[in-house]
Amino acid sequence: MVMGPTQAVKEALKAEFMKQFSGYPSAPSFMILDSCFNLSGYQEVEIPDIKMYFEGSAELNVDVTGVFYFVNTGASQVCLAIASLSNEDEVGIIGNYQQKNHRVINDTKDLRWDLLEKIAVSTRSMIWKYKDQDGIKRSSAQVDEIKPACSTDMSRAKKVSSVPAGKSSTR
Repeated sequence: MVMGPTQAVKEALKAEFMKQFSGYPSAPSFMILDSCFNLSGYQEVEIPDIKMYFEGSAELNVDVTGVFYFVNTGASQVCLAIASLSNEDEVGIIGNYQQKNHRVINDTKDLRWDLLEKIAVSTRSMIWKYKDQDGIKRSSAQVDEIKPACSTDMSRAKKVSSVPAGKSSTR
């Protein structure tokens, strides 16, 4: 779940989402989640993309599995997984499903962070992507340190369902 946008940002996101998702029946709210739907009668659902833009150049394409919170396994109540904070000064939270298939890069020297999508054909190309695109110069020893993480990422990528991006199967 994403907790953190101001009420105004959440309402704007919700309004656009509801406009694109208007063909699906609504369901009761669940706890702090107020945009819920009954998808139990659907074999396939077209889910709108959600992309977050952060100060600087960081962008996060929310993984399709992080757009909804499934209240029950029958999909009769699924809710948009975004809630606003009660106070703008509170620290926001981006859940692990929303960060799925991304690696957070922290550059403590330049006091910045970035998000990299973890899409690669091989460990070598993944290391090259990390080494090249995050702007951090690494020695070969440092590159060797990230090889296990890249191998783990590749193993996970091979297990990913064949459901096309933007679609979700309900079972």
